[in-house]
Amino acid sequence: MTNRRAKGRWRRKRAILGICIALQAGCASGPLLRASPVDELEFLGRAENGDPSEYAALWKETLAAPRSQERSLRIALLQSIPGHTGYDPADAQRKLRSLIAQNPPAGMAAVVRMRLDELNSREQCLAQTRELQHRLTEVVDIERQMDVKAVAGSPAASDSSPGGSRQGGKPP
Repeated sequence: MTNRRAKGRWRRKRAILGICIALQAGCASGPLLRASPVDELEFLGRAENGDPSEYAALWKETLAAPRSQERSLRIALLQSIPGHTGYDPADAQRKLRSLIAQNPPAGMAAVVRMRLDELNSREQCLAQTRELQHRLTEVVDIERQMDVKAVAGSPAASDSSPGGSRQGGKPP
C-alpha cells in the first residue's frame, strides 16, 4: 500500500513539474494563452454559419491581427468556405499545407489536417459529380439518337413523309 502511495505522489509531482515547465516555457516564448483548437473550430463554425456581414467582420478582424500561424490558419479557413467572396479552395489548401510544414502546435495541426481532409473530400465529391453529369449527358444523347432512329424507321414516319406509301403525299 505504501508503494502505491509513493507512485501516486511521484505521478502528481511529475504532473506539477510538467505544468511548471510548460508555464515557464510559455512565459519565455510569448503569451501563455494562445488560440486552442476549440477556438479555431468555433471560428470556422461562425464563418460557415454566419451571414455575409459576420463573415466580412471575421475577415476584417483576421486581416487586422498581427502575422502569426493563427492568423494564417484563419485566413486559410476563411478561404476554404464556399459561397463567400474570399472563397479560394486552391489557395486555402496551399496555405494549410504550408502551415503543416511549419510544424504547428499539435492542436493547430489537428485543425489543419481536419480542414485539409474536408477540402480533399469536397474536391473528390465535386469531381465525381462532374463525371456523373458527363455520363448522364452521354446517356441522354444516346437515348435521343435511338429515338430519332426509331421515329425514322417506324411505318408511321414513312406514311407521313412526302414520298411515303401514300400516293403523292396527299391525305386519303
